[in-house]
Amino acid sequence: MSGIRHFIVGSLCLALATPASAWIHDRDANKIDDRIEQVQTVGVASAHEKNDVSRRRTIALFEDELRVDGSFEYGIYIGFDRRPTEADEDTLSELGFQSIKTYQFIDYIRARGSFAQIQQAAQLGSVTRVEAIPMVYATNHYGSRIVRARDSRGLNAAQAYSLFPSAHAELGLDGTGIVIAVLDSGVNDEMDSVNPTYVGHESLAGKFLGGGEFFLGDPLLNTPADSSINPQDKGSYHGTHVAGSALGTGGPSGYLAGVAPKARLVDCKVLSDAGLGFGSADGVEWCILNKDRMWAGLSGADTIYAGVDVLSLSL
Repeated sequence: MSGIRHFIVGSLCLALATPASAWIHDRDANKIDDRIEQVQTVGVASAHEKNDVSRRRTIALFEDELRVDGSFEYGIYIGFDRRPTEADEDTLSELGFQSIKTYQFIDYIRARGSFAQIQQAAQLGSVTRVEAIPMVYATNHYGSRIVRARDSRGLNAAQAYSLFPSAHAELGLDGTGIVIAVLDSGVNDEMDSVNPTYVGHESLAGKFLGGGEFFLGDPLLNTPADSSINPQDKGSYHGTHVAGSALGTGGPSGYLAGVAPKARLVDCKVLSDAGLGFGSADGVEWCILNKDRMWAGLSGADTIYAGVDVLSLSL
């Protein structure tokens, strides 16, 4: 199978480059995200839900790491009216931006900089907008019985509701040959590096094919496209929960199996162990670059599990 066919997305707020005047977060059409300007005008509280610093952060803001001049930095996406070039990277570097990363499939560069630098970037003729990177958080709602992948009640058809067909029983859909990339906080599918007595969740053991880490806030620390590591979730366990909903076998009994129990896993850690972050776009790009990859260890009949078919982002 080639190509990523489906996206299951909770919230990935990275828009395509469009004229600034048409963008909901730039009411004054000056190419700078109004949320950034709000922080500059009102203060740090406006970068939190309900303007309350005790609530969740809404955009990537680094007020704990003040610059020499006393200002703080923003994590931003810089949109261009064409595909960005190395010359564009050099220009942003000369302006003082840090953590510069050019995306290969969208007309954006990710960077980190001060408000003064953002104002300078917005004046560049090829820049369409400077957008605050939204913070994303883990979320999960539905199980396999609710979406009718499995019978709604009971262990067999005689005990189940029968108003609609079960994707497993009536349609024979169980995920065979499908590879699901879970972009989340990491999946505990093998021995825990911190707690060696934990050998991985029984519903996800043997599922892993490949993966990477993209949550550290610095593109230079991302797993390269031609590499693969198996991340772990040492905090929220949300990634393990989501993976179980998507492709868990349900353990020996199979009773709590996921939507596609015969699918395999690509594990991309885009959230920290605390369950928040802004590595989603980087993880998506890594998956696209590996959409046809023959994962290490596949042979014979298992080669049907090459590449990536589905991206799951419960964010």
